[in-house]
Amino acid sequence: MKPVIPVARPFRPDPIQIKTEADLIGAVQAFMPARVIMTAVGADLFDALGETARTAAQVAKATGSKPRGTEILLDALVGLGLVTKQGAKYRNGPLAAECLTREGAHSRVTSIGLAARTWEGWDALPEILRRGKTAKGGTGHRHWRDDAAANRIFIRAMYEMGWTNAQLVADAVDTRGAARMVDVGGGPGHYALALLDRNPDLRATILDLPLTLDVAREIVELHGMEARVDFTASDVFKSRTLPLEAGAYDLALVSNVVHMRNDQENGALMKKLARALRPGGRIVIHEFAIDETRTQPTRSALFSVNMLAVTDGGRLYTAREMSGWLRAAGLRPKLFAKEPFLVEGLKPKTPRRR
Repeated sequence: MKPVIPVARPFRPDPIQIKTEADLIGAVQAFMPARVIMTAVGADLFDALGETARTAAQVAKATGSKPRGTEILLDALVGLGLVTKQGAKYRNGPLAAECLTREGAHSRVTSIGLAARTWEGWDALPEILRRGKTAKGGTGHRHWRDDAAANRIFIRAMYEMGWTNAQLVADAVDTRGAARMVDVGGGPGHYALALLDRNPDLRATILDLPLTLDVAREIVELHGMEARVDFTASDVFKSRTLPLEAGAYDLALVSNVVHMRNDQENGALMKKLARALRPGGRIVIHEFAIDETRTQPTRSALFSVNMLAVTDGGRLYTAREMSGWLRAAGLRPKLFAKEPFLVEGLKPKTPRRR
């Protein structure tokens, strides 16, 4: 599939609250439409329909599927409003053509593919609850990190899903006067790219695993930013020190990284990053917002369950917890934005008195 630069669009799903028996049953049965859509995307049913009207038999032949199951699935998609049906022929509706085909203007095919892989981790939640760790052979972050094909799906999905948030973060983080930044665990590099767009004097280093950097290079080239971006391979949590010049960086961005690791690992990472900052430089942590009770917003509490399903130690952290890591690293922490959720740690220009 040819890479396409995503279009930044607001996405504000309604809060999830279960207040009635009908809400309860609806929540329990929500897996049905989700699994129908994931299966249809994975089987390329929407791409097989394309811009034409086709019978179920024609779609089955094009996708290598069986006619009976194809027809039943297409009928369900008609019921969901994603596909239309006239006589025996089916056609993509506007939303399906836009979001559920590989060449759609706002294609979500990669992110839906990631959701389908994540499903396996959620399916193992009862075992994870008993064992305390992700299931062996599952689709956790270790799998996405070490398997090239899985890594590509994961990183492309982060790019596809995260482009809008990257614009919001870049609007909130003032980089005036900054010359060098490091995007820690930068993935596809979309946050660095958004910041570079706003500051022509800024240069970025994307710090991540080798397989991830292979995908990041493609995305940076797509944006025409390769002359302003360096790529440095490192496992930032396993390495005792980071391959970064000490005291050289104005900004270290840590976006959607700490939720994958435990409290101790994140605290150690902040100390390593603090050494790379110049005096007056700062670490900015961008994360999913969650309150001090760790229960709201509901989607964030559910995302913590996702981390339970796919990591061995991750969850969402509060602003107080993140501030504690920054303070222990010798930085001055503050929550400077709630939407997007940003916590900053400033490196003092003069050493603190003991």
